Amino acid sequence: MKIVLDTNILVSALISRSAPPHQIFEAWKRDAFELYSCEGQLIELRRVLNYPKLKPYLNSDDAALMVDELTLRAQLVRPRIVSFSQDPDDNVIIGCALAASADFLVTGDKRDILMLGTIETLRCVTARDLAERLGSTKLCH
Repeated sequence: MKIVLDTNILVSALISRSAPPHQIFEAWKRDAFELYSCEGQLIELRRVLNYPKLKPYLNSDDAALMVDELTLRAQLVRPRIVSFSQDPDDNVIIGCALAASADFLVTGDKRDILMLGTIETLRCVTARDLAERLGSTKLCH
């Protein structure tokens, strides 16, 4: 299964270890699915992880480790140029998922991405939806 995790899901994975985003990220580290990303997302993630409002909720070592893991282990693709959203960062993520021929784009963005539903064969789903699809056995430690 090919998956792209939106930047908001990656940040959520760092903030709450009991929530589906963290469980999904851990499942990827155990090779439960193929994770795809792109250089644009890694740049966005580094920028977002430095937001002052997030600092109280993030462990800087865990954040740096996540960026390193994504850089080294995720499959990096060149995103397709798309314009499904008014937010350029969303279009980069959508373009990345389409370029990867991903099965799922996991996001918490209800307004700009989840409302798209399915784009070509890409399904836009919440972290809870994907966690249910993966099944609790793959998400448990």
